[in-house]
Amino acid sequence: WLTWIDYSIGAIRKELVEQDKWDNTLIIVTSDHGAWRHGKTTLYEAGLRVPLAIRWPEKIKAGSNYANLVQNIDFAPTILDAAGISPPAEMEVDGVSLMEVFEGSKAPIHEYLFAELGYSRAVITQQWKYIAIRYPDVVQKSLELGDKFQGFEGGKLAAPYLTRNLQLGHFAALHNEHYFEIDQLFNITHD
Repeated sequence: WLTWIDYSIGAIRKELVEQDKWDNTLIIVTSDHGAWRHGKTTLYEAGLRVPLAIRWPEKIKAGSNYANLVQNIDFAPTILDAAGISPPAEMEVDGVSLMEVFEGSKAPIHEYLFAELGYSRAVITQQWKYIAIRYPDVVQKSLELGDKFQGFEGGKLAAPYLTRNLQLGHFAALHNEHYFEIDQLFNITHD
């Protein structure tokens, strides 16, 4: 996997250098949601906090970093802003451009973020995360009746995994002791 990514980025770099566009190209390298066996399909830190590296020598000082909240919804407004394009007035954009961050601002661009995955929802600040598990009515009724739900490799569960992928749900539940609790509040620094 990493060898393939290294090769791919190398191929892109080679082409951009040959076209003399390497220093004036905004490159964003990130990951999808989290660690495969520890929280890929969760809203815990292992599921949401992913690597993000952005390179654009004409705008971003080498070696700089930003320690505040950023979300993938910020990519579209950033790319539009970098291209000098304003979205149409009737188009609602959820994210925020990162251009001020590129110029060296350390000020937070988000006070909070929302996240959603399967049956779970979260509100996240720099220090706190609240996760709520909310099942649709049909699942909630089955829970109240004491029905069992399909587990990984044929097992039965008192509550369903929070995602449809049984294998990822199994490992996420195995490595996160609060996985099935319907209301969870975490101090991100201390918990």
